[in-house]
Amino acid sequence: MADFDETALAVADVYAHSLFELADGQNAVDTVAAELDELAATLEAQADFATFMASRAVDIERRANVLEKLFRGTLSDLLLNTLLVMNDKGRSELAGELRARFRARLDEKHQRSEARVTTAAPLSDDQRRRIADVLRERTGREVAVTERVDDSLLGGLVVEIGDELIDGSVSWRLKRLRSALLEHGQQEMTQLRKAAIEA
Repeated sequence: MADFDETALAVADVYAHSLFELADGQNAVDTVAAELDELAATLEAQADFATFMASRAVDIERRANVLEKLFRGTLSDLLLNTLLVMNDKGRSELAGELRARFRARLDEKHQRSEARVTTAAPLSDDQRRRIADVLRERTGREVAVTERVDDSLLGGLVVEIGDELIDGSVSWRLKRLRSALLEHGQQEMTQLRKAAIEA
């Protein structure tokens, strides 16, 4: 996903709020959430489509016509109309962020959280269950765990849940150890210099 400034993210949140309220009023929240998941997966898997949605060089009317042809009848009118309004306002690049903001509202409604867990190797079913249990105890909510493998971690895991980051990776521990050793070495050098001056 592209990096957005806080103003753009706030705008995405406004669209997500409106879409959520409309969907909730029509008992279509789960349907819209599933459609947003598919849209986000498409944006991630198809770089050309993501570029098309984000590019300022694409004419607003042309993008609207393409959205109509691609999604009229396959997406709910609620979601498609939201995408068209975002396009009209020059905010179609926030389509992916719309999903994250909508999901956050759905999780809040159901008193659950989404945790993104990054590990050096794939999790077993038992590890996944234990992580979910620990996070449930910590947050007091049901926690849906999504996983990502990053072999640069060496071992351990990194958990992102809401705005909180829990870094229990081996690479992070090694960085802390290195920093502590450097600091200890600098303190010893300072004491040796001081002793040499006083001698």
